[in-house]
Amino acid sequence: MKWIIQRDSRAKELIEAAGCMEIHGNYSGILFMDGMKEIGAGAFIHYVPNWSCEYIATLSDGIVGMKIARLVAHYVFVTMGCHRCTAITRRDNVKAQTALKKIGFIFEGVMREHFPGKVDGFVYGLLRTEQKLIRIK
Repeated sequence: MKWIIQRDSRAKELIEAAGCMEIHGNYSGILFMDGMKEIGAGAFIHYVPNWSCEYIATLSDGIVGMKIARLVAHYVFVTMGCHRCTAITRRDNVKAQTALKKIGFIFEGVMREHFPGKVDGFVYGLLRTEQKLIRIK
C-alpha cells in the first residue's frame, strides 16, 4: 500500500456498500490506495475539532496492518489534531479487534445492536498520549 487520499463521497459509498453503517452528518473520508487500486476506505465521524473522532473502515481481506495503522494515526492525531480516536467493530470482526489491540487501542465496552442486523459493536479507544505508532512533535 502506498498512500491514502481524502475522498469523502467515495469513502462513504464504499463503507455503506460494505454494510458497515450508514454515514449521516459531518464526516471526513479517506481511501486506501495501492497504486491506482482502491483497497479500502475509512471515515471519521462525530468529529470534535482538536479533541476526538470515531473511526470506521472497510478493507480488503488481509489488509489490516501496521502501515494502515500508522497512516490512520497520523491522520487522526496530526492532520485532524485529535486527542482521542474511538473505533467500533462488529462483535464478529475478530481480525479488526486483534489489530486494534495490537496497535494500542483499549477495549472500552459494548454498544448493543449498533450495526445493521442487530449486531453488537465493540468499542475501543486510543489517546494521543498513549499511541506509539508515530512521533508527534
